[in-house]
Amino acid sequence: RLAAESTEGLARDDPKVLATEIGRAAALIKTNPAAALETLTGLGAHIGRCGDVDTRAAHACYTALSLARLGRPQEALPSAAESVDLLTSCYGPESALTLMYARMRAEVLAGAGRVQEARAELSRVLAIQTRVCGADHLTTRKTKAALDCLLAVST
Repeated sequence: RLAAESTEGLARDDPKVLATEIGRAAALIKTNPAAALETLTGLGAHIGRCGDVDTRAAHACYTALSLARLGRPQEALPSAAESVDLLTSCYGPESALTLMYARMRAEVLAGAGRVQEARAELSRVLAIQTRVCGADHLTTRKTKAALDCLLAVST
């Protein structure tokens, strides 16, 4: 039994295994954010030992989204910032993945009542996506829709 627990512990430190478990938690965020957060919190020690930036960023991102969905956006802000910071340090501020997470961070900022910061973040992301991907690209349209929605609500 001890060997099985040790093997499970080693497997859970594997980025592929962690990514699978994070993906399962992410799928729960809209329907059961408390269960998603519980799963993500349970992975915390393993994430701390994981050297894979993508896995660590995804964990931080989905933790932030779970907290925000539970009505705890202030608690979500550090995780949202961590996810963007990790990706920026690895891939740069204009990578598609960094920009996707930056859009999520803006969503959390808006939920925390920091609308001006959220608007500025979405405007920055939109400008980069328009230049790099074009105005008709799906991700650019999603960012524009998020910004338009935020502008409509905050005016």
